[in-house]
Amino acid sequence: MSRPLRIFLSVSIPLLVLDFVSKVWIRANLAVNDHIMVWEGVFRIWHRTNKGAAWSLFGDQAWGMTFLILMGFVAVGVMVWMVLKLPSNDTISAVALGSLAGGAIGNLLDRIRFREVTDFLDVYAESGPVAVFFTKIAGGKHYPTFNVADMAIVGGAILLALLVLKGEPKDEESAAEPAATPDGTTV
Repeated sequence: MSRPLRIFLSVSIPLLVLDFVSKVWIRANLAVNDHIMVWEGVFRIWHRTNKGAAWSLFGDQAWGMTFLILMGFVAVGVMVWMVLKLPSNDTISAVALGSLAGGAIGNLLDRIRFREVTDFLDVYAESGPVAVFFTKIAGGKHYPTFNVADMAIVGGAILLALLVLKGEPKDEESAAEPAATPDGTTV
């Protein structure tokens, strides 16, 4: 097994297990729309469901769930293919892809099993600049409820975006002098 694949699995599997266990606990201990206040005015555990993607995207479409399940399989397949193509020293890309895949599989399992995703982390603000920010991006004082899989997806996407913005590292061989052929010309 290649080093990037080992890293990918060592990131994706624990995230998938944490997502799965947390959702099982939520479904077993809180009815939909029940909540546990953790920090008044800031954070609560609130059992919600989502038939769509982020911000319920495609949730009201008859074809939405089928589309999201198919795209989930495609995305995970592409991530596995990408990690298999990584050079053995590309640890950060393997971590990013593992995080993305762990989250994608977590939400994919919910969509297949329940035809909806279990969300439960609710961050909100009653007033102040955070409430204004949430109102602008989410239409209210509550950020859209999310789960462990969503955090893994966002974390992996941010890490991957930072890698893309950083650009390709200079290969030591390509930075060296051009190689000379036996006749003295360079390649």
